[in-house]
Amino acid sequence: MNFVIKTILIILFFASANKTLQSQVQRISTVNQVIEIANENNPIILISKLEAEQWQLVSDAAYEVPKIEIQASYGQMNTRTIDQNYEISQSFNPFVANAAKNLGKHKSAKSSTPLIHAKNDLRYHLRMLWSDFEFYHDKLNIISQKLALAEQHNTFAERQFQLGEIDQLAKMTIEIELAQIKQEQKECKIILDQKLTELKQVTGKEDIETDGLQTDEASLIEIDKERLAYNLEYEMIQQDIQIAKAERKYQGALRKPDLRLGYFVQSIEGDLEVNNQTIYYDRTPRFHGVTLGMELALFGKAYKANEKIADKNVKILEAKAAEIDFRTQNELTKLKSEKNIAKSNYEFYKKEILPKVDGIKNNLEKNFSNGEISFSDYEHGLNIYFESKEAYLQSIKDYNVSIYNLLYLLNK
Repeated sequence: MNFVIKTILIILFFASANKTLQSQVQRISTVNQVIEIANENNPIILISKLEAEQWQLVSDAAYEVPKIEIQASYGQMNTRTIDQNYEISQSFNPFVANAAKNLGKHKSAKSSTPLIHAKNDLRYHLRMLWSDFEFYHDKLNIISQKLALAEQHNTFAERQFQLGEIDQLAKMTIEIELAQIKQEQKECKIILDQKLTELKQVTGKEDIETDGLQTDEASLIEIDKERLAYNLEYEMIQQDIQIAKAERKYQGALRKPDLRLGYFVQSIEGDLEVNNQTIYYDRTPRFHGVTLGMELALFGKAYKANEKIADKNVKILEAKAAEIDFRTQNELTKLKSEKNIAKSNYEFYKKEILPKVDGIKNNLEKNFSNGEISFSDYEHGLNIYFESKEAYLQSIKDYNVSIYNLLYLLNK
């Protein structure tokens, strides 16, 4: 009997442990988990992957040998009887073939860029979404604390009003402040629920929690102080330049001659004198030979114009690349400055303000209970306390946003 009970307890233990493990696996508590899941099932990422696979086929479809030309002729070509002529020929331009393959190779090389861009956009969106979720989660906690104290103040004010210690105006002022805090709590809940719903839609998971808003400095990579190592927009314009250069070569190759090689076999029915001998030939095709030809662009005005257009397009794209590089460097400098300001503000509240305000609330309640300060001073002190807590929370969010803006620019 004891053995049966022990066996049941062991089974229940492992079942409970397995359930706990599954719960831990399913629980979403970091932004990196959200990004990893979203990359697997996000429809925009899926579309970009399919488009990348499609573009990878461009290289194979860049050039195809022209169709083989086959023709047959029947009629009185050499005699009054029906003669036959069969011919097969193939045209080919080796200059166009190489240029087209090179163009296809550069187009295919660009296939992964839209996917990289889509993933970068998704990462940025999810980081901002998660930051908002944590921000409003923590803000709601602060508002709840503020509301609890406001309700106590309102109850105290009611008693003071009944005793004639405060007038109707003071009582109504406290009631209005309480109503405003309740409305603020309501709005915060609505926003928090909306952020949580969006996260559930993105991940397909229900168990999403946060331990509170923290700085995301771990995601901030070391950035080159002089030049930008990698920027997606600049990389894309460089790929466009390579494609434009390949297009220019392709247009130039179109002006070059096409070569044609053929083979023919034909019949000549009747008597023919061959080597001073008269020989009779029936309708069987037996006379054959090779044809060589060349197609020249004698009137190449349009070809030259297209080549000039392609050349001009290269210069335009190179000018755009220079503009993008200049603009990106300025943007990098600006974002670094914004990050440094946000970091300084965060450290100010963390090191200077937060240690001081943590003791304000207890001292206020103690002094107010002892009658050492008035109700208005007590209320004013609490307002400073809660404003400082919310400002500290906002400084964390602003710091994270400045980090995410940098990471987005660097495609990280």
